[in-house]
Amino acid sequence: MRLSNTSQIALLALTAWFALNFRGMEGLVAAEPLLSLAGFNMALLLMLAIASLFRFQSTAPLLLVQLAIWAFLQVETHWRGYLLGASPDRLAWYERNWGAFWSFLPEIPGHTTPDGYHTILFALIVVTMFAALRDVMSRR
Repeated sequence: MRLSNTSQIALLALTAWFALNFRGMEGLVAAEPLLSLAGFNMALLLMLAIASLFRFQSTAPLLLVQLAIWAFLQVETHWRGYLLGASPDRLAWYERNWGAFWSFLPEIPGHTTPDGYHTILFALIVVTMFAALRDVMSRR
């Protein structure tokens, strides 16, 4: 179950966007150190991208597992509070960590509002996850 060209392009776009997390851009995202959970995740993405270039047979299911875990963490961190509401402590924590970054989603009182970087990141995770799922289902 190799990655299709579509999945490889989606993975490239996801990896390029995620790389901004380590560079940082004012108003978009703060720079995070490479020696972190995010750095470990980037290392996994790069290893899977390299594996897909060498046509490693199990790339699609491995990528799918990684993306499912990452999507879950994104939902817990950025989306649950937006969709279901958040406690005052959670609102303060979210504002402290991501409140300075731009957002294009409508604000809802009592809810966190995901910043633009993480909104686009989550969309890229989901697109790549569906592309990898298609590859797994087609048994390439």
